[in-house]
Amino acid sequence: MDRQILRKTILIVSLLLMPVVINYYSPYLIIQGSAEGIIVGSMVFFGLLFATSLVFGRAYCGWLCPFGGYMEALSYANPKQTNSRRGHIFKWVYWVIWIGIITVVAIRASGYHAVDIFYMTENIISVDQPSRYLTLYYPVLGLGTLVTLATGKRGWCHYVCWAGNFSALGTAIKNKAKWPSLHLEANDNCAHCLKCNQVCSKSLDVHAMAQTNKFDNTECILCGNCIDNCPKKHLHYSWRWSQPPP
Repeated sequence: MDRQILRKTILIVSLLLMPVVINYYSPYLIIQGSAEGIIVGSMVFFGLLFATSLVFGRAYCGWLCPFGGYMEALSYANPKQTNSRRGHIFKWVYWVIWIGIITVVAIRASGYHAVDIFYMTENIISVDQPSRYLTLYYPVLGLGTLVTLATGKRGWCHYVCWAGNFSALGTAIKNKAKWPSLHLEANDNCAHCLKCNQVCSKSLDVHAMAQTNKFDNTECILCGNCIDNCPKKHLHYSWRWSQPPP
């Protein structure tokens, strides 16, 4: 099976499961739980996301994330490139504020003293009542739609997604440490057609990174679009790091 067909199929299945898992991505439940001294499901998930990114980078975002699946679908409605730098700054500013709030309420609760993976999700399924489609599921999809239509492809990922910053942190660490981990590399076959830039899911300057063989941008989600669309097979996945040209 073609790699991109496989990736998008996985994302579609993940998207269909969003009503089941949406609480485990919640930025609010982690605050509410922390205020009660409880480690909730979303905190555990964010921790796992950070840990796995130390080896697999942001592959979760490109291959498994249900919100990523929705962004892939919306990219056909608005395929324009997103201003990744502006979104990057905005997302990190509010993420730091959010982490600060979690820290403060946890301290006020005298730290964590319980773990409840299914906090506020007693039936395991997040959207377990028809009313929750109106109060939770559709509002989230609506916000994602508005942001993406206003900003460009994967706009939610650039401007809103709080979960992605955990994997971005792990990616930054593993890129700096240079231990064996999943990343992109380039050979000398570049035809400078810029096809890689055109198909990049995150609107990154892949061509510029390829010229120095330095793929250290933490916004790369390792979707493989650039690899599979390069006519010269200039790009590839790798586990071990080669030295960039001087």
